[in-house]
Amino acid sequence: MLNCPNCKRIVLDMTQDGGVKVRSRMIIFNGTEAHAICPSCKTNVSVPLLVDFSRLPHYDKPKHFVQN
Repeated sequence: MLNCPNCKRIVLDMTQDGGVKVRSRMIIFNGTEAHAICPSCKTNVSVPLLVDFSRLPHYDKPKHFVQN
């Protein structure tokens, strides 16, 4: 269990079947670090999460194109 250092709300917890539950407004990945925003007080809380960027979709073309 991981609590917010500011308000002590549970941010990261285990489920009954052995999974992991993250309670957060948003999760921000910055390089190799992850920060969850506490749903109560909006404090950034460092959480032990990783993203496998190889599984994310890759776009060869720009998503938005504006022509004059």
